[in-house]
Amino acid sequence: MTFSIHSELDQNIVCQVLFRLPHGTSPQSPENFDYIYLPSRSDAEFHINFLIDEPGRYPLQASIYFTNPHRRPIAEHFYLYLHSSATYAEILTSPPEQFSVAKTTPKPKKRRQVEPIDQVNVHGKISYFNDNEKKEKPIQNPNIILYSNQIFVAETYADDQGSYFFNDLPGLDKEQIPNLTIGVRLSNDLLSISDRRKKIYEIKSNIIQNVGKEGVVIDVILDERNPNRALGNIYNAIQKAHNFFFNRLGWSRNHIKIVWPDSGRFSYYYANQFGGKVTGEEIRIAAGVDQWRNITMYHEYGHAVMMAAYDYQYEQVPRGNHQTLHRLETVSDLEFALSEGWAEFCEAAVDNRALNVTGRWGEKTPNIEANNWWTGSNNGKGQNKDGSVVEGTIASILWDVFDTSNSIDMTPGVDDDNIADNFDLVWQILVDRKPKNIIDIAVAWQKLGFPNFSNLKEIYQAHHTPLRPNTSPEFKFLTPTEDALANKNFTVNWQAHDPEGDDFTVDLYYYNNSLDERFSKLITKNIPHSTKSYIWQTIFIKDGKYNLRSVITDSHGGVNIVNSIEYLVVDHTPLQPPKISSTTHPKPSKWYSKDSPKIDLITEPKNQNDRKYSFVLDHHPQNTPDKFPDLMIKNNQLKFSGLNDGIWWLHVRAKDQLGYWTDTSHFEFRIDNSPPKTVSNIRWKTSDNQITLTWDPVKDLSGIATYHVQIDTDTRIFLDLIVDKKIDGNKTNYSFIGEHKRNYYGRVKATNKAQLESRSWSRITPAIQLPNVLKWDINHDNIVDIADLVLVAKDFGKKIEQGTNRRSDVNTDGTVDLFDLILIASKFSSPKTVALASQLISQILTKAEESHPEKSRFLPNFPNPFNPDTWIPFDVADWADISIFIYSLDGHVVHQIELGTKPPGYYRTRNRAAYWAGRNLNGDIVASGMYFAILKVNGINTDRQKIVIKK
Repeated sequence: MTFSIHSELDQNIVCQVLFRLPHGTSPQSPENFDYIYLPSRSDAEFHINFLIDEPGRYPLQASIYFTNPHRRPIAEHFYLYLHSSATYAEILTSPPEQFSVAKTTPKPKKRRQVEPIDQVNVHGKISYFNDNEKKEKPIQNPNIILYSNQIFVAETYADDQGSYFFNDLPGLDKEQIPNLTIGVRLSNDLLSISDRRKKIYEIKSNIIQNVGKEGVVIDVILDERNPNRALGNIYNAIQKAHNFFFNRLGWSRNHIKIVWPDSGRFSYYYANQFGGKVTGEEIRIAAGVDQWRNITMYHEYGHAVMMAAYDYQYEQVPRGNHQTLHRLETVSDLEFALSEGWAEFCEAAVDNRALNVTGRWGEKTPNIEANNWWTGSNNGKGQNKDGSVVEGTIASILWDVFDTSNSIDMTPGVDDDNIADNFDLVWQILVDRKPKNIIDIAVAWQKLGFPNFSNLKEIYQAHHTPLRPNTSPEFKFLTPTEDALANKNFTVNWQAHDPEGDDFTVDLYYYNNSLDERFSKLITKNIPHSTKSYIWQTIFIKDGKYNLRSVITDSHGGVNIVNSIEYLVVDHTPLQPPKISSTTHPKPSKWYSKDSPKIDLITEPKNQNDRKYSFVLDHHPQNTPDKFPDLMIKNNQLKFSGLNDGIWWLHVRAKDQLGYWTDTSHFEFRIDNSPPKTVSNIRWKTSDNQITLTWDPVKDLSGIATYHVQIDTDTRIFLDLIVDKKIDGNKTNYSFIGEHKRNYYGRVKATNKAQLESRSWSRITPAIQLPNVLKWDINHDNIVDIADLVLVAKDFGKKIEQGTNRRSDVNTDGTVDLFDLILIASKFSSPKTVALASQLISQILTKAEESHPEKSRFLPNFPNPFNPDTWIPFDVADWADISIFIYSLDGHVVHQIELGTKPPGYYRTRNRAAYWAGRNLNGDIVASGMYFAILKVNGINTDRQKIVIKK
């Protein structure tokens, strides 16, 4: 067997290494290595050879002893566990349920006949070898049972020194040779120790046969090779812890069961409960180093004491939520810190020794008397600000209330905390008030009016522990909300505040929605309380559904843990809202007569035939479907049949394989499957020679796209139509120029915007005929006079399209001009009327000439035809050189009129128009026929006019 050691000490030491082999084995090489020099931070190895004499389960132990720089003796023990049989041996991974104790056979003695004995006295001492002190020590107060030939004779208890006495026992049967044995049972009113099979340890002595009148001494020793020798240390340590409470407070708890050796690495206190009441409890001591550390027994017995002080009410005892390994400086929660801090206080209080509780094993500082564990670090450099959640801080506060100047610490004879020996007050609070945390103790101290509260306040302040209960910060996630989706990043929003105005920080975590918060991973830490949002970079987060978790810690250590109700979906290729189209109703703004639309859906970036959708079909442009897949949508298609007329809206969203739903897409389609009604109230109107067919507008859901107008003459069979035209559906009339003495018939049919026609034509109108009115009788008074000329003069120079009275355009050339005036004047019969007409026309032309024309052009010559001369009127738009050339039909110049530079104006009267006497360039009269006049403006041909000479 090899024992390897590595020194982490900063000093060189001289040590002793011992191998402790159990009975049943035989060393074949030295077991002890004395005065070993071990340099700082060095390594060493030690070896021993041994034989296995008897098969069994044995502990193999190596111990190292040295004195540390503080002159404190240190003993460290290391273990392996051996299982051997007649054919093999193996090292166990955990301690066995019990160790094998090799039987020792006393040397045979000659049997002799004894004389009858009236009385027998048996006494002796029970002890064990203490590996820490390397000496035998008494086992205190075990149960001693005397057997004769394995038959119970009597029992008693050893005292604190391990001594027991059986005095004046009845005489033994003279026919029997006495075979006396002592059984040491590790059980009394305070505790019992059993193995993992719940069997209480009972250690038997060797058989004693020589019994005389003078009595017999039977000592039982668990020597240094007995694998069960640690029982004595455990038994004594538990009793010492009990005696501490009994002597200081006059208080004793119920009997407690101890189990050793436990299979785990750590010792612990365990309680069963039913309905909140403890029904069973035990302390389980781990095999190995814990069995030699008295503070382990003090610690676990401290937990048992707290359970008893709280009347064995399981739910009342502070426990907390911390589940992992912990140390004195561990930052946990209020209840866990009180529970463990109390047990750690007991480690020091039982021995009244502060150095029992130190930050590191074997070191003097920091210790329960002097430390800064409240920071969350052994060296006092942690970031925690509230000592009420640090177990070492709780232990220190309780110690400061407990200790006196006689306590063993770094300042002998001095108590530096101004409170001495007030442990009884703390105990009263525990028993009566059953506090859940260290703050409750301070609150109860003040309410009960206990003395030295100001000094207690100083102790709390020294350990950065509040005297009042701290309310944890409040926190609420505002995002993620339902169906929250992230790609590269996501903004986490929240509301948070501390009811007491304390500063606080926020730590954010995330965990997969299919797991729980135990698998949380950190996003960021220490977000200050003034910040209400955080941009989480999710670009490297795997696609999935994640809940968020916040851990909010205020400046007094108050902690609140909140998980988001809704989850966030991280999808780096997020599903887009579906694209909706229709082969039957492709244009949303168009009306269709088909009442069974077919809808196609496409999703990106990946279209899947098994894609799930949810939809709503209604008449509202905005709506959101529920989150239940609709079975009507198959292979990304949706079909409807027999829908009512109207404007329909289809709202669709798609479900991603990650479980989230996209935003909603909206699609409009319009159905009008009902033909428009028959056109009604069709009727005629006339104005001069204009005939207008009118009708009432047809009301239709989709609206009227066109009206089909048909107008027939005379025959009334609508075959030889003069009008067969579709006009805009916004118009309800149609006008045309009629002919006198003809009868007109009309009918109309409507076509709606779904391209459905009325089922029938409107009724055929009664015949309409234009009244027989002369076109130069403008006012239709059957007299052609100056009044008609005045009406035309009002519209002079206007186009018919400009809203002019159509009657003013007498010659129907589209313009009200001089010719219209002349036509009316030529019908005057009275010379006086003719003179007035000539004067009025001259005024009109003069006024017209005062304005500038829009372009340079010819007007018809007058008279035309002419003989022998004529005037050629023209308009000039801008200052220009004006020339007029007259050509024959074969293209030769007949005559040229040079008018020189003319200002813009109207040259339309005899005194302003160009004059031609009907002669050529030689002055000869030209022949009758047709000639052309060309107007040149600044040498550029501008307009042409036909001239006819008639002789």
